[in-house]
Amino acid sequence: MTSPPVLEILADSDSMIVKGLIAVLLMAYSGRTPQEILATDIKEIFSRLGLNRQLSSARRNGLFGMVKRIESIAHSAAAGEAPASA
Repeated sequence: MTSPPVLEILADSDSMIVKGLIAVLLMAYSGRTPQEILATDIKEIFSRLGLNRQLSSARRNGLFGMVKRIESIAHSAAAGEAPASA
């Protein structure tokens, strides 16, 4: 029996704040199967970390833009499509 495929996510930023947000996203998503990614409640994770109160609306929008992209890649992978890199 083969293991289900996992997605390895790579991301970076020049901004130290965004690097920190990316680190949280990578811990939550990278190395997981598409199904695990889609089942992850990232809003709950950020809420537990208290980041919802600390982020400006622009940072929050950028963060959830990254989340939507990761979820889109996971949907494609779950459907058997080759995910496009971003």
